[in-house]
Amino acid sequence: MEQNTLPIKSMEYKYLIAFNCCTAFVCMNLQLSLSTCLSYIFSSSIYAYSLFTGIYLMAMGGGAIIVHKINVDRNNIIKVVLLNAFFIMLIANPGITGVIYLNEYFDHQFRFTGEEYLTTKYVLSITLTILLGVASGIELPLFSKLFKYSSEGSSKDLIGILVSDYLGAFIGTILFAFIIYPYSGIIDSVLIPQTILIIVMLFMMFKFSLFKSFKIMLFLISFKITLQIISYSQLDTFYQVLDGFSL
Repeated sequence: MEQNTLPIKSMEYKYLIAFNCCTAFVCMNLQLSLSTCLSYIFSSSIYAYSLFTGIYLMAMGGGAIIVHKINVDRNNIIKVVLLNAFFIMLIANPGITGVIYLNEYFDHQFRFTGEEYLTTKYVLSITLTILLGVASGIELPLFSKLFKYSSEGSSKDLIGILVSDYLGAFIGTILFAFIIYPYSGIIDSVLIPQTILIIVMLFMMFKFSLFKSFKIMLFLISFKITLQIISYSQLDTFYQVLDGFSL
């Protein structure tokens, strides 16, 4: 049996399903957090949600096209999925938190000059939405390739991945709307899902024995953990700076 047609073990499949559900949950939380921020920035919830949700969905299609154009070896797909998850966390922080900070900074700087920075807001918001959409759209095609390479892959496997993706998105929506955002606020709504994803990524590296063969990923996760700790420890300072801009 060729290396690229190694069957996916039953336990591996369950881990992949759970990981896909987790990343779908995180992506949905981050998209809702971003849409909430943009509703505030553009002072219109309907306008912002409609426009940037459309851009997000279009970018997901772009992510699928990118995966289709790139040949990824079966044994490297898990590594690519983990790298993509790390990229998603970077989009969230410093990405989304950076947009919040820059908006307050621009408001403070141009408040009394009468100058407009609408173009800058659009460029930043559209860029961040596209990056998140592309990263979100990459994962499903990657898993499709994984099952295509497997001699034991079947339509049931693909259905399981699709169901886990939709279920994760649904859970993310419910938790964001009723628990995470109401009780934690927008900044924690960005930071909490990342912390969950870091834990899951470390678990996946352990289960797929990637610690030795994928040292760069371990380094990146360590870097992100450090960034998360700094972010949480500086939240009060961050809020104070935002409040200072608003005065």
